[in-house]
Amino acid sequence: MARGYASMDYYGNRGEQTLNLTVLRDYSTVARESLHDMNGYFLPNYRSMGTPMSYRLPRDCGQTANLITQHAASIVVIIVTSVETTSRAVSPSRADATQPECECSGDTEIAPVVYEPGYDPYSGGGDPGDCGGDGGGDESGGSGTQYEPGDYTGGETVDWETGVGNGGESACGSAALVEYVCIDVWTADGWSEWSCGYATTC
Repeated sequence: MARGYASMDYYGNRGEQTLNLTVLRDYSTVARESLHDMNGYFLPNYRSMGTPMSYRLPRDCGQTANLITQHAASIVVIIVTSVETTSRAVSPSRADATQPECECSGDTEIAPVVYEPGYDPYSGGGDPGDCGGDGGGDESGGSGTQYEPGDYTGGETVDWETGVGNGGESACGSAALVEYVCIDVWTADGWSEWSCGYATTC
């Protein structure tokens, strides 16, 4: 969980805070969230304001959260039929927090969220960046068998792009069945197709 908090002390009758949270992994943006908070009063005075924000992270290692905040205080005067801002002060601030690096794992796992270029569903931590490996295949290149969707591999993993057996051990064991799957990701513009390839399923 990424948690951010913005606070300010100000003089005025309107306070505004904007929090922009960006989650990064391997220099790629995983998620972006924004929050705007405002309070208003009739008369200006010395005041304090606090705004919390939280975001559930898709992983528990290897990510960095950047929080950029903007604080604004103003004195707003209401004149019968109009509203006029007589003074306004704006100040930015920034904070960063990084998770521990991901450790290598010898087993395949299901990746809850996939955003990184070069994703390999058979690498030890969900993608090649976790261990710097080649996706779990052995040095001999595996059986080299060309599998098609619906074929059982007997426990061998397949290459994401070609469906050729690469010698890795599927988490499905002897029940490993080849399927052609597509991964969609949620962006600011809605769902979009990220990649399609071959994988073993149970």
